[in-house]
Amino acid sequence: MKGVQYLTDNKGSKTALLINLKKHDKAINELIEDLLDVIECETLKDEPTIPFEKVIKNLYKKGKLSKEAYEFIGE
Repeated sequence: MKGVQYLTDNKGSKTALLINLKKHDKAINELIEDLLDVIECETLKDEPTIPFEKVIKNLYKKGKLSKEAYEFIGE
C-alpha cells in the first residue's frame, strides 16, 4: 500500500508500522489516534487512582467547584 512501510528486525519480523498521514484520509487518522489512546490507557492501568469522591472534595476545597455543584454531585 502506498504511504505505508513496515520496519523489520534482523530476522525480518515486522516490528513497527510507518504511515504517511498526509496520504491517508481523516478516518485513518482518527483510527490511529484511537489506537494511541488505547495504548496509553493500557500503560496507565496499574497506576494508582484517586476515588471520585476525594477528587470532588478537593476541587470544592480549592474553590474550583461551586457549593451547588458540590451538593448536586452528592457528598
